[in-house]
Amino acid sequence: MLSMFLLGWRPVRVPIGCAAPFLELCRRAGCPYTHFTCTDEYLSVQMTCAAARRCEAACARACVPAEFGAVRGLPDLGRRMLQRPGVPVGILLGIVLLWLSGRYVWDIRISGVETLSRREVLDTLASCGFSVGTPLRGFAADRLENRVLLEDRRIAWISVNRRGTVAYVQVREAVYPPAPTEPAPANIVASRPGVIERVELTRGNILVAAGQTVDTGQLLVSGLYDSQTVGVRAVCAEAHIYARTTRREVVEIPLRAQARSPSGVAGSDTPAGTEKYLIFFGKSIKFSKRTGNQDVVCDTIEQRLDLTLVPGIGFPVAVRTVWYVPAAQPAGYTRTPAEAEALAYLELSRRIAAIPGGAELLSKTVCPILTEDAFILDVTLTCVEDIALSVPIRVDGEAQPQAVQPYRRPKYT
Repeated sequence: MLSMFLLGWRPVRVPIGCAAPFLELCRRAGCPYTHFTCTDEYLSVQMTCAAARRCEAACARACVPAEFGAVRGLPDLGRRMLQRPGVPVGILLGIVLLWLSGRYVWDIRISGVETLSRREVLDTLASCGFSVGTPLRGFAADRLENRVLLEDRRIAWISVNRRGTVAYVQVREAVYPPAPTEPAPANIVASRPGVIERVELTRGNILVAAGQTVDTGQLLVSGLYDSQTVGVRAVCAEAHIYARTTRREVVEIPLRAQARSPSGVAGSDTPAGTEKYLIFFGKSIKFSKRTGNQDVVCDTIEQRLDLTLVPGIGFPVAVRTVWYVPAAQPAGYTRTPAEAEALAYLELSRRIAAIPGGAELLSKTVCPILTEDAFILDVTLTCVEDIALSVPIRVDGEAQPQAVQPYRRPKYT
């Protein structure tokens, strides 16, 4: 059957009354036949093209009426395909593409990541010259692994194995040792001027007391102290120094403001245009031009759709769609004094809440000022806050640190 399809075959039909002479001619001429069928009117067989030519000549000489059909099988299929050149060209192109696709990376599968994302690992591999669409010829896993380890310090170990057109990447993330628990030696100085209210000392030599006035940068707690056993030691001073401070805050709200309104048609969320790209083996091919008004300033929204042959099997083809949405443009408007005043007090509340050190507000003096251009709040705040600021101790290589004598409250008689 396969040989007949490859060499081609022809159907032969003979009237039932001439069946015996026809079969005798086939035997004498050496014309084998298959698919012998017989009806009340005709005898039908199938012969190869070569056997049909010999049988047709013998029937013509013996005057045996026989009907020989058209050639069928592979020769007939080839003839019909030649009449439609697109079919063989498409088949040939498909074979070439299938052959070429086996020479490139189709999919990259990553395992072992914990804190890193799959996209971060893929970006690192791409920066090292390995991505979907990379030729497999000349691929060296050891060189790629070394480049990845040098490129991204967050990766401690990586293994790249290839099975066919799929690359399997195993990653072990770097684990850094915890930071030393013992802090560096440091003093505590005043972060701003004020009057000391109370002191909460944890470690170090206290140099001030409640009721004392201090300036910005003044040493409050020393990290150097004289030990009875090992001499002068440097530690990280720890303390909370609460002082009564005075702050001045100036809040200015302009009456002329700008709001953002969408450009283009007001109240319309319709994109100003779209573009589509076909990503084939890592190469981006634009197949859809941007539509709409291209003079409008737009923000872009991108979406990528990765195609798959079957679930779990990657395919190196993706479609990227870019939407252009009209961007918001500034538009001016004028605030009323009442609106500016409300915004000014709201900003003042935010600044008071942002005072560090768990400040306790004691008093507040507010002076509102309205000008032609702005509404201004000139505020004086009195509060109790932690003014302790840790400063590292700088010890010269040749100088020996000297212990600072702790503060002692004077005795009154």
